[in-house]
Amino acid sequence: MDEGDRGRDRDALPFTAKLGIAGAGLFGFSGRYGPEILSLVFLGITMFLLIEDLARPMKFYTILTRPDWKSWLVRGGVILGAFGGGLAAILGCQLLGLDSIAGALRWVSAGLGAAAAGYSGFLFAQAEGRDFWQSPLRAPHLVVEAIVAGSAALLLAGADAAAQNVLLGSLAVHGLFLAADLATSHGGKDAERAKHLLISGVFATQFWSCVFLGIVVPAALLILQLGDIAAAFAGILALGGILLYGLLWVRVGQAVPLS
Repeated sequence: MDEGDRGRDRDALPFTAKLGIAGAGLFGFSGRYGPEILSLVFLGITMFLLIEDLARPMKFYTILTRPDWKSWLVRGGVILGAFGGGLAAILGCQLLGLDSIAGALRWVSAGLGAAAAGYSGFLFAQAEGRDFWQSPLRAPHLVVEAIVAGSAALLLAGADAAAQNVLLGSLAVHGLFLAADLATSHGGKDAERAKHLLISGVFATQFWSCVFLGIVVPAALLILQLGDIAAAFAGILALGGILLYGLLWVRVGQAVPLS
């Protein structure tokens, strides 16, 4: 199994981060320190999954002592470390009453969070034997999915109409990325076979359920403005949709046998 094929857990950052954000909304986890603490918790879970997924997890320190900077596993580790350091710095500034500095650092943290969400697209693309994973759109698509997750979680936490607008807009962009990724030709015949499996093959029911329940229905609920409960339900569906599509994307890439 090559580096990319061991990626089911390595792509855990976007998935666990989205689940963590959802948990924050569902359980009302908010307040001065809430976002950073929750992010650190799920970042820790993600780091554990990444290390545990290695063939020899006890050798993880070699990534730091003898890094191969061409590998997105190494680059991703640095990004995750920087993201965690930024979150810790924000918490430190808040504890010291340096709110203005903490506010500025949150902008930096947002950029690192986007990098943490998107780098898996480049990591999977390094598995050259998996044509379906070679899409150049996957990394920015993951960032869009993170925006979907964040705005959906805010709705679950009872946020105002601004979060609904962000979710509706990000769902539209998510749908466009999905359509563009499947419509463009990349990776050769094996990629096309994988797309067939996704659109009309063994994964079709799950895929179209993901599109309908994860994009169309929540977007319709937001457009119709049926109230806070409907908006929260739209958030739940959107979160489930991006989680399911992420898992399908990994599985479909592995479904075409290596020749």
